[in-house]
Amino acid sequence: MDAMQIGGSPLSIDLGGCVVQFSPLTLGDIADFEAYILSQKIMQYRGAIGDNATSRDRLLAVDMASRDIDVPTAMGSMAGVRKLLWYSARRLQPELAEETLGNLITMANMGMMQKLIDMLAGKSEEPEGADSPPAPAPGPPSS
Repeated sequence: MDAMQIGGSPLSIDLGGCVVQFSPLTLGDIADFEAYILSQKIMQYRGAIGDNATSRDRLLAVDMASRDIDVPTAMGSMAGVRKLLWYSARRLQPELAEETLGNLITMANMGMMQKLIDMLAGKSEEPEGADSPPAPAPGPPSS
C-alpha cells in the first residue's frame, strides 16, 4: 500500500494494481452511513413483520430499527468497511462504483482497510503498510 499524502489530504492506495484515492471522511459521509444503516435495519424489520402488517406494525418497525443502530459496530462490518471506503473515494473518483471498490477489498487486506477507515475518520495514524513522505529534518534550535 503506497500512501502519497496523509493528514487531511487525499491518500492514494494501490489495491491489486488499481490506484484508489481516498479523502478524509466528512460529517456528511458519516450521516450518509447512519442513514444507510437505518434503511438496512428498517428493511430487516419490515421483512420480519411481513407484507400483511398494519400501518401501526410498520411504524413500530421503523421505531425499533431507529433504536437498534450501532454505528461503531457497523463500521467494522464487511459491508460497513466497503460503504465507508466508497464514501471516501467517491468525491475524487465519482466514476468508481461501490461494487468495483468492494471487489478490490479482499480478506488479505481487510484489516488494513479497517485501519484506513479509522485514519480517514481521524481516529488513528496511518495504517501499517502505508508509505508516507519522510518527516522533515529538525532545524536548528531557536533562541
